[in-house]
Formats: sequence, C-alpha cells, structure tokens
Amino acid sequence: YFLSKGQLKYRIMVNSGSDGVKIWIEDKQMKKQWETIVDDITKYGPVLPAKTIWKCFERAIIRQSSPIFPNDKAVKVKDDDPPFLDIENTSNELELYLSLSISGYDRVSYKFGLKQITIDEFDALNSELLDSRELIVELQNEVNQLKGELIQIQQRAPIYLNMFSNINTIGGNFIQWGEMTNRVVPDTHFQASADNTTITVLHPGIYQINIRVVHNHSANGRYLALLNHNVEITNCIVSNNSGYHIS
Repeated sequence: YFLSKGQLKYRIMVNSGSDGVKIWIEDKQMKKQWETIVDDITKYGPVLPAKTIWKCFERAIIRQSSPIFPNDKAVKVKDDDPPFLDIENTSNELELYLSLSISGYDRVSYKFGLKQITIDEFDALNSELLDSRELIVELQNEVNQLKGELIQIQQRAPIYLNMFSNINTIGGNFIQWGEMTNRVVPDTHFQASADNTTITVLHPGIYQINIRVVHNHSANGRYLALLNHNVEITNCIVSNNSGYHIS
C-alpha cells in the first residue's frame, strides 16, 4: 500500500543481481508493471551508506504490507520515525519515492524512475497465480483467527455435563449412571468409566457438582457420599421424607 493510493494494492519485488538491484512494481488491479535496475543507490539521493538506505527500504516495504493512513506521513521528531514509500504516475514512467529520517530530525528522499514493461500472456497468468496464492494465505489467516476466537468463546462458555440414572441402587453400592446428555464439548472434558459408576474430569478447573437422588422410606439412616479417588469428600444424610442432595 502507498500513501497516495489509498486502498489500492500493489505488488513490489526487490531482487539483487550481478548488474544491480532490480525494483519491480505491479498494479494488482490494472495489471500494469514497471521496473528499474539500481546499480548505486547513493546516486538517487543524499549520500548515505548504501546498506542503511536499503535497510530503510526494507522496513518501509514490511510496514506498508498492510493499509496505512495519510497522517502517518507526518514528520515525527524522534529516532524511531519510520521510513515510507510512495509512488507517482507520470506520462511514461512510475516514480518511486523513499523517504527516511536522519537522527529523527531531518527527512531525506530518494527517487527512482521505473519504466513500464510490456507483459505477455505468461506474465499475466503468473500475476493471476500470485494473486491466488496471496488470497489463499489471507483466507487461511482469517480462518486461523476465527478458530482462535472460537476457542476463546468456548473457553469462556460454561462447560457442563448432565447424567441420570433410573437404576435402583442397593445401599453400600456405587450408583450406576445412565447415558451422558447435553454435553457441550463431547469427550474433551468428561469421561465415564465402562460401568458408568465413575466420571473422570479431564481438565483441571473449578467445577460445581450437583447430585440429587430420590429414595424410598427404607433408606432412612443411610447417606449419599461423593468420592474422589475413593476418598469421601462430602456426603448427605437422608431423612424420612426427603431425597439426597449434594451440591
């Protein structure tokens, strides 16, 4: 993205070769392409170490890989004032500008003239292929972001499990639970034993456990106990006309 071009997208490639550094730019909408060969970058602006100029060029490309806004162009009097790239169309070429700050106080510019090149059918197809690859990457990033948001939502949502039993249980025995129902995350947080007498919580956390059992009058004096690794952690003593309730 370039400051003067708003949301229009361009593709830029910089490759080093034996005859210099090739700068290539493509208008992704119009499919126009321009290029130039830079043999000595210090010829295009103030004399600074070439390595420093190319490093600023690289920083600007990375920074402008996502949309930027016009107010970003304002000069900031500080050492981390970022470099930026911009372009201007002329009658027969594309002018590329690199603007960077010196010690955070003065800005200097480098101007490169890129000639428009004629593209053949192969170049056009290659451009479409690059567009498709970039689109796939963008879509994959969006999918990954949505997956992350979904995981966060699931983590914030209550995780619960309902189990029931309609089997009579003789005193002193383990209650045999029936089928798991209304489970938000199947097989990821809770697991029942083969005989359905033990429920294993698969993830550490704070859980609220509610158990209610209906009894007959002959159960008077007995109690319902909740065991954790065969250690009683709480119980409920039954009265004549009530059920067991542990919470």
